[in-house]
Amino acid sequence: MDIRSIFFLFYVLISCVVQAQDFYTGVDLSYVNELEDCGAAYSNRLGVSADPYAILKEEGANLVRLRLWHDPQWTNYSNLTDVKVSIARAKAEGMKVMLDFHYSDFWADPGRQWRPGAWEEVTDDAILEDSVYNYTEKVLTELNDLDLLPEFVQIGNETNGNILIPRNGAALDSGSPDLYPMNWSRQVGLLQKGIDAVNDLNQTLNVNMQTIIHVANLIDAASWFPLAISNGLSNFDIIGLSYYPQWHDLGVRQVGDYVATLKTEHNKEVMIVETGYPWTTDNAGDNANNVLGYESRLFTYSNTFSIETQKDFLIELSWLVKENGGLGVVYWEPAWISTSCQTYWATGSHWDNATLTDFDGKLHEGADFLSYDYSQKPEALEDQQVTFKVDMTNIDTENGVFVTGDFTGETWALQPMTLTENNLYALETTIPGRTTGAYIFYNDNEWEDENREVVPAPCANLWDTHREYRVKGADETIHFSWGRCDQQPNDVILGLDGDLTELSLYPTMAKEKISIGGGRNILNLELLDVSGKKFSLISAGSNDYRVDHLITGLYLIRATTSSGMHVFRFIKQ
Repeated sequence: MDIRSIFFLFYVLISCVVQAQDFYTGVDLSYVNELEDCGAAYSNRLGVSADPYAILKEEGANLVRLRLWHDPQWTNYSNLTDVKVSIARAKAEGMKVMLDFHYSDFWADPGRQWRPGAWEEVTDDAILEDSVYNYTEKVLTELNDLDLLPEFVQIGNETNGNILIPRNGAALDSGSPDLYPMNWSRQVGLLQKGIDAVNDLNQTLNVNMQTIIHVANLIDAASWFPLAISNGLSNFDIIGLSYYPQWHDLGVRQVGDYVATLKTEHNKEVMIVETGYPWTTDNAGDNANNVLGYESRLFTYSNTFSIETQKDFLIELSWLVKENGGLGVVYWEPAWISTSCQTYWATGSHWDNATLTDFDGKLHEGADFLSYDYSQKPEALEDQQVTFKVDMTNIDTENGVFVTGDFTGETWALQPMTLTENNLYALETTIPGRTTGAYIFYNDNEWEDENREVVPAPCANLWDTHREYRVKGADETIHFSWGRCDQQPNDVILGLDGDLTELSLYPTMAKEKISIGGGRNILNLELLDVSGKKFSLISAGSNDYRVDHLITGLYLIRATTSSGMHVFRFIKQ
């Protein structure tokens, strides 16, 4: 091997190391300055008090995200003065910075996109575009003069709908009108000016700030970016995404699939710039209601929230993002503990159950995702042994029993099941952990509707016709009776096998109210009619619920407990 070959090999090895380090595990610390001013204190896992930036850096965080409001008169934070302090803290710890321009004086998101008050009277979109350009350039130039230039610049926040909408005296926290349908010409013109300002400064200053366009919900992003690009959006570097299980109907594996698709189709880096998952449903005791709750639950994880579940979610999400070519994952507000600080709506924190610390600011294991070795596949994502079982009592089985579904591949091939005992048929297979999919049973190997079971509405979770399997991080058994939701006459199990928490509903024919008793760990209750339409479940005290607002008919109560999902029927008289 000659000297040139040695140098080339050395270069390749160094390049691989650099690339291996280019996955970002980040944290949004926009609230920290304010919280500390209100008395918040933080400590590492050993309980030793320290600067939260230093704690998270030590844990492995390599990126800090910070929001910037234009001129928020209602708070002294997240303005440029405050952001300068935050950037300096991040850089002092050796972490890179993502600056999130909201282009608003308030929260900008898919339901609200108010323009800054200083631009309220602008009626010409061309002038508004110049305002975006000049403001972006001014902020970044000022930061550069202080040696505080961010490495990443986010142009707008969750820009799913039309941005920079005039408020016209509406309440600051109200939803913006005219968010949809999208005016693509206007939207692209405004966002492009922000991108251009960053790119022009890159040339002037000989730097390489990366631009991010941010959309909430990967499902929406899959259609948003093709439309934006076809309407002229160009020269940005990164597709930024929000993923919150509470609002975005995707499992972690689906997130990985979307990341891969977006990266391939648009030749852009892709990053989850916001995510969050609760470690508890408790409240720290303040009067600020928590934003995230039971609706965050993913059925491929534990039915109860815990630090362990939050940790698993973040590690597995981040591994799947990286495995599918993603650039990083940023956790939103891991330090937003409860203090005497006032939000726009209450005193305390709306996020204290979803932090990476306990209620007292001590770091917990949810932060493990920051330092996880992503060359190692998490065990729960490995293939799991799954057994499908079906009770065929009183059903014709002369031509065999079969099961098919997503787990069989794109062809949905009918898989023969084996008689094991007492009309019980089974199929053992492997399915990757944290996977959901559709399946259904047949009593013939011909694709005819007459051979397919008719799945009752309460358990026809997919397409109103098919059952749904949910594989967690361990071996599973999925067991039902043909054409039924239940294994036992009075207890319908929609989830996977497990010990049942005894529940009861009384009376089964009711005029005014029903009572649900016996369950100590009811996580969620839903009221539906037989078509699947949901209705409000109104508490009447203790375990009683009103039904006098319903019309006469058959209804279902769907109860989620730590052992699975249970359905009860009652008739409203």
